[in-house]
Amino acid sequence: MAIAAMKALHNVGFSVPEACSVVAIDGIEISQYTIPTLTTLVQPQETLGEEAFKTLLDVIEGTAPNRHVRLETSLREGETLGKARS
Repeated sequence: MAIAAMKALHNVGFSVPEACSVVAIDGIEISQYTIPTLTTLVQPQETLGEEAFKTLLDVIEGTAPNRHVRLETSLREGETLGKARS
């Protein structure tokens, strides 16, 4: 979605990051190859899958209720963040 947003902004004459900042929330590898390089929040995909499986199994087996799990993310800085304006 963020890559599509960058293209749409470009198509209507806006430049990233001068006119608009763009940040993705997925950490996909292709974000390292966009121009400009896309800033993205990287989620721990393997841990996310493991926790989802454990939660689903617990719910199916009736050993625990559904639960909310928070996992740490990291920011992979790219070139799509503009300077803060006051």
